[in-house]
Amino acid sequence: MEQDERFLIMLRREGEPDRVPSFIQGIMPLFMQEWDEKYGDSITDEDFCPTDVKDFTMVKHLGFDSSWCGTPSGHRVFSEASDKLWKKMNDELPKEEKEKGYKINRNGARVHVGTLNGLPYTYTHEGILKTPELFMEWYKDSYITDPPEHAIERINRTIKKGLEKDILPMFTSHMISEPAIATISILGVSKWSRKHPNELKKAFDIIMESSMQKIDLLCQSDAPIIMVPDDCAYKGRPIYNPKIYEDFFIPHWRKIAKKAHKHDKPVIFHSDGYVEPYYPLLIEAGIDAHQSLEPIAGMDLKHLKETYGDRFTLIGNIDVSRLIPYGSKQQVVDAVKDCLRYGAPGGGYILSPCSDFTNSCKLENAITMMETYKKYRNYPISIPE
Repeated sequence: MEQDERFLIMLRREGEPDRVPSFIQGIMPLFMQEWDEKYGDSITDEDFCPTDVKDFTMVKHLGFDSSWCGTPSGHRVFSEASDKLWKKMNDELPKEEKEKGYKINRNGARVHVGTLNGLPYTYTHEGILKTPELFMEWYKDSYITDPPEHAIERINRTIKKGLEKDILPMFTSHMISEPAIATISILGVSKWSRKHPNELKKAFDIIMESSMQKIDLLCQSDAPIIMVPDDCAYKGRPIYNPKIYEDFFIPHWRKIAKKAHKHDKPVIFHSDGYVEPYYPLLIEAGIDAHQSLEPIAGMDLKHLKETYGDRFTLIGNIDVSRLIPYGSKQQVVDAVKDCLRYGAPGGGYILSPCSDFTNSCKLENAITMMETYKKYRNYPISIPE
């Protein structure tokens, strides 16, 4: 069975393909370094998988079937007045904050620029455009440039090269939550939703301009699936009240799903954290799947499969906060078996770490995860106790 066919059967919940497919978001630098030191000199032509937009060699060698990659697109150009405002606000930052590495980035976020584990790292503290007036002054007359020349051809070449190596590149766009946090702030979204709902809708329309350009490109391309990451939850609860999510976020999900489905492309939503309260809204909007299913955030695969499995494809549930970094080999084996036991029967499930293989993940546990997956992934699923 071809890789894209396998994924589409799962995402359309059309029954069981030949086996359960697998997916990984990405791989962080220190994990890459450990992998390269152990396997870099022994890579064969079979595993070598560079493409126009991402090198999938490590993904292929580890045994995954798919990984996400960014969509070539335009960038936002700001007005001269906005440039002056940006410079003014940076100049007005307290000296002690600047000395600690804080600055305001071009999108309107207060960020900290430093290092983590010896590597460059930028952390978003919060959005500083907390009033409608300031947001509109910042973004007035800004626009998204045209996509790069031959963007669709690059996407198509990447899909073709990936599938030749039995890898499905998963092209992504974005949604609203993360950009809103990094411009308006979480508190700002909550306040605007009550006091300035029309202005919040206008701001979200602006945020979505670049996303919809990417969606348009992907709909014109050979990409069979569209993935939209948008972290919108903490461990234990979502960030936004479901009513706010329904009124201000779901209309954009509905627009994405309608456009993608017109081109026969399923849509996958990604968010870490506890997002089950949003599931009925996302399903109603036409979204086909959720990737992450972070177990320590409260996402219980058995419950989710029993409750939503006939309407929503589930992707993930392998923990990378504790299990892959610190778990024993047997704990990893047991977790993979449980995911396949509870998620795979009847289809509608794709095995995946809930997030990247992070810098703290142990290579040997990642290898154990994939060896166990390969042992039990074939249909009909049979998992010994």
